[in-house]
Amino acid sequence: MNLTVSRREFLVTLTALLTMPPRLLASPAGSTGTFEHPFSPQSLWNARPVDPVLGKTAIPRRDNVAWLEQDKYAAKLFRATASDGPMTVQGRDAVEGIWVADELRNRPVIVPHFPENVVPATGLDGHCEILDESTGFIHSFYQLSFDTAEKVWKAGKYTASSVSGTGWGSPARPDGPRASGTPSTSGILRAHEIGSAIVPHALAVAAHTNALKSGPLYPSTLQDSTGTEEYSGSFPMGTLFMLPPDFDFETLNLPNARAIARTLKVYGARLTDTAFRTFSFAGEIGGQWSQAVDGNSVWRSSWADDLDRIRDHLRPVISTSSWLDSEGLTFTPPPWERMNLLSMRGPWTKQEGPEESVSGFETTSNLFLFPETQSPIAYNQTIHRRDNAGRDPWFQWTQGCWYTNPEPGRQYRVKAAGFGQATAGLDVRARDETTMLTSVWDLKAGETAEITWPARASVTKIFVRTPPGPPSGIRLELQAV
Repeated sequence: MNLTVSRREFLVTLTALLTMPPRLLASPAGSTGTFEHPFSPQSLWNARPVDPVLGKTAIPRRDNVAWLEQDKYAAKLFRATASDGPMTVQGRDAVEGIWVADELRNRPVIVPHFPENVVPATGLDGHCEILDESTGFIHSFYQLSFDTAEKVWKAGKYTASSVSGTGWGSPARPDGPRASGTPSTSGILRAHEIGSAIVPHALAVAAHTNALKSGPLYPSTLQDSTGTEEYSGSFPMGTLFMLPPDFDFETLNLPNARAIARTLKVYGARLTDTAFRTFSFAGEIGGQWSQAVDGNSVWRSSWADDLDRIRDHLRPVISTSSWLDSEGLTFTPPPWERMNLLSMRGPWTKQEGPEESVSGFETTSNLFLFPETQSPIAYNQTIHRRDNAGRDPWFQWTQGCWYTNPEPGRQYRVKAAGFGQATAGLDVRARDETTMLTSVWDLKAGETAEITWPARASVTKIFVRTPPGPPSGIRLELQAV
């Protein structure tokens, strides 16, 4: 922005911007799915609600001091290219390796391109994310640190996601480094976005437990595991907040607060995490979004006043008439039950194969991988119906349950994807685990079958196998027709 422009010229330009047709206001086509603007055009980070209806409940002031975190409890996205070398990251708390969320096991993680300038957040969460532009994967770490004694990188948790994906979890892959199941850089105020009149995506916010209500709200897949005991508020994880149309951002004191307010009137903010006695907007480490102090390091009370006003006027979105993607096109976000419901994460039991062979689900390829073998190899696993009766029903997927149960009587397509000669199948059984209700056998990559989900379905058995031959990989997907 030209800083010599007059206030009147600026207001005229801004008014024109905010009244442009949605397509003109949107980011240019093809600009998403990049380091500067992650995720797909239809990601609910990049999409805008049309005609949102707002509720009346305000965020409680008590224990929710308005704040913008861009320091030790924030996160930063680092760029990796093909010229960066690989790095093995060990486990922080387990000698066998990091907890790989989508695999439900501990193992070392090899990041194929790890830039030399990586510096994790210094707070207890130790968030850090690396976008490998040669593969399109975002490598997300929780509690990442460099062990100076052992000269190795260590982390407590690892997930991988696509830079062109949704930026949220799914029934097949619900976990992420934030409590809501998202990457930690989703929705953050990026360093390069400073000076924007409107940030081109929804913002991420965190609140004290007295603001949260147990039970994550779509598109959030998870919440803090202690949420059922500690949450005492009105807003589920994933809630979209917006400022009402009549909120006058021009009355705010500081330009960055005004940019945040404009964004909250167009894209809103998603509740993605808990914070201790603060209501925090997420800024990127190293960014200059916070104007809490001036150039002489003197505290500005006007910044706190601005954020307090924004917090006090935010309201939850109750409904919308439709959604516009980042290109200005209308779309309908798919609900969980329309997504792929089946994960290949395991645990798996070997039925056949050499004792020394090592096979299993691998999170970045999203496939069950077999090594080269001179003998047949076969594994199976069991998935139980989620009963929703536990203390934390959203975490039953870690105990061998569906995240979202297939619906009895509904038609589903079973699709196999992968490479090589591996095959996969499933059968659906009653509660006694012996009565077979329906089955699909030995699908190769690219093959599909359709089944009607049985009314008495309780246990699903997944089978994968490969004949002798070169390495292969396979996964099954289950999606409503």
